[in-house]
Amino acid sequence: MKGGLAERVDGSMRVWLIYLVLSLSACSLASSFDLHFSVAAETESTAVFPDSFRALGRTASEPNTLSMSLLRQPPPPPTRGYLQITKADTSKTILRDPLVYDPNAANLMYPMTLAAFDTGPEGLTGDSVLTLENPAALQQAPPNTLVYLRRFDAAGAFLESYDLSDPANHTIQWPIAAAAGKYAEADLLVIDKCLAADLAVSGVINLEDFAVLAAAWSAADPAPAADIFLDAKIDLVDLSILAEQWLCFCME
Repeated sequence: MKGGLAERVDGSMRVWLIYLVLSLSACSLASSFDLHFSVAAETESTAVFPDSFRALGRTASEPNTLSMSLLRQPPPPPTRGYLQITKADTSKTILRDPLVYDPNAANLMYPMTLAAFDTGPEGLTGDSVLTLENPAALQQAPPNTLVYLRRFDAAGAFLESYDLSDPANHTIQWPIAAAAGKYAEADLLVIDKCLAADLAVSGVINLEDFAVLAAAWSAADPAPAADIFLDAKIDLVDLSILAEQWLCFCME
């Protein structure tokens, strides 16, 4: 009798441990990815030289390290208009910048400035097009993360977020008019869903986090800390991420 009970308890413990390991692994970051982006301009009057950048993450072979490389292009031809991407907090136009990727942080943010240069004084008018060139590489992004872009105007005012898991967002297009110099800002984000949803900072997603989100939902001026998706609003997107991570234990 005791032996049978002990076997059942031991079996239950093994099932629970397997469940716990699977739950924890769903919240972990252990992969590598290499995303290729380009930015171009479609105009009726002039051919515009595009720009490109790479987001290179090596979280498996180089733990806790995320490297970003910008501006892999040659100098633009002097007789054509061109676009340029720079890291937002520097004036350098060619940059290889290793960044520390802290697995205890809820997100990684890489800010960029987009600028346009024309051979004439009128600036560039048409459409700016930002494209993820190798969307299949998203399958190698760290598990249980959101990878997306946010777009801002030239003054830094938020405009829109683009979740890169949606194929419709692999090409982002918006109009520009008489663009001369800086015309937009953007940032690339890699967000651990569990850590981002851990609003109460307790290490587990539960009613405490829901209470924080609910309070922000009804507030006239919601707390930015409850903005899980970082899109300047508290809505169903934030609630869906919290619900998806419900009872998940976030990895330290």
